[in-house]
Amino acid sequence: SFTVNDGVTLSLPGVTSYTHASTGNYQNTVLQATGTGSVLELANLTTLVGGTHYDSDVTITAQDGATVDLGTVQFILHPASGDTRRRSIQVTADGAASLVDLHSLLKFEDQSGNGSTDGQYSTLTAINGGTINAGNLTYLRGVHLTHNGTGTLPIDQIVSMLDGRATLGSRAHGRAQLLDPVRLHPGRRDRGADLHQLGPRHHGDRKSVV
Repeated sequence: SFTVNDGVTLSLPGVTSYTHASTGNYQNTVLQATGTGSVLELANLTTLVGGTHYDSDVTITAQDGATVDLGTVQFILHPASGDTRRRSIQVTADGAASLVDLHSLLKFEDQSGNGSTDGQYSTLTAINGGTINAGNLTYLRGVHLTHNGTGTLPIDQIVSMLDGRATLGSRAHGRAQLLDPVRLHPGRRDRGADLHQLGPRHHGDRKSVV
């Protein structure tokens, strides 16, 4: 785990891939930067893989104006090996000017995430002025995407969303393209996706696309 705060920059250029090497249950890894000017930089990381034990999570958080730089990561994967129960990879940008940079990310796949008690979703969450820069992300599986209108998270480019959930606010940019995938993106696959739109006139309105 790496945690950065108080305006400090921690750069780890030698890390090119990361696997949460859990050896037992309830073991979590945290990559976190907190506070204005704080930067956690893994500038050469290309692949991030979750753990294989019960309730072993990877948590990636930028908050209160900090940056987590994962700009070369192309793949985030939670494999269907080991004890798949209650595992997840959670990515959050929370607070004004907070940034999780994933601009090279193409695929985010949680092979056991299905929304059940044991099949915990992995997450992408941008709230309270935070930004997740993931404009090249086209494939999601087993991921709960939260874009409630208070943060920035590009979604227009998403082509495939399987076995996941999207919670979208009334001001979320491009939300119609997820809520009406057949009309706007004929090639999109949304099997098993639970699309939940939030807003003053849409609270609780849910639409599942198969």
